[in-house]
Amino acid sequence: MLCVDGRSIMDALRSTLAGCSDLQQLEILTDVLLVSPSVDERLAEVISASWDYLCDQHLWSLKYESLQHFRQIISYSKTVKPIISRFKKSDRKKMSCLEIVNQNWGRAPSEVIPPDLAPITWSKHLLCLLATLSKRQSSDQAVPLLQQSIRERPRRSRQQKGLIASDVQRAIDKVLPSETRDARLKPSASGEIEPCVVNQLLHWAQAVSWSNICATHLQTLARLRFGPSTVTWSRSKSIEKIEDLLSSSRKDE
Repeated sequence: MLCVDGRSIMDALRSTLAGCSDLQQLEILTDVLLVSPSVDERLAEVISASWDYLCDQHLWSLKYESLQHFRQIISYSKTVKPIISRFKKSDRKKMSCLEIVNQNWGRAPSEVIPPDLAPITWSKHLLCLLATLSKRQSSDQAVPLLQQSIRERPRRSRQQKGLIASDVQRAIDKVLPSETRDARLKPSASGEIEPCVVNQLLHWAQAVSWSNICATHLQTLARLRFGPSTVTWSRSKSIEKIEDLLSSSRKDE
């Protein structure tokens, strides 16, 4: 897991639970696991860490006959498992982006970005964009570019603290060759959206976290790739199908 404020989520969780009895820990972690399935990336990481901790410490045995019994009580397959699965896919993507940045800049993003610019959290979307930027600019070039981008934020974003994804995107747009930008915006001769553009949209949606995509936009994205039959799909099914598609495409690369 990625470190935040020098500690991983698991370390922070252990510290939080340190003063609680085992039974209190079980109650707290059960409440965490029973949150809504529509959670953001940060909370998904907490849920994944909570499940790992609960299993490692065998806390379920304090009240339940077996782990399987506890899973049934919390509807693990329907509520917890999908969140953990999505988080693990997201975490693998984060690690991949970190490796790219490390290769290109020779240091981790947290060592390149000045403390006064450090983001509140290193989200997958932010790390993916930094990986893209690192392919085009050295760390010495990137930092001034990001500082300038922060100064150029639109009014609605100026109160946000630390580096955010849109800051990095503006920096990328400045160094991206103009012909590449034009190609992204150019429609196909038939007027339909090119498959490569659809895939880029799906990757973008995955990067910003599904919880940030409204139901209407998610259904539109699914329809672009899978056709009109998606109108009957649930939100969770649409996400699952898109995740499976993106996972398969990465294996083929």
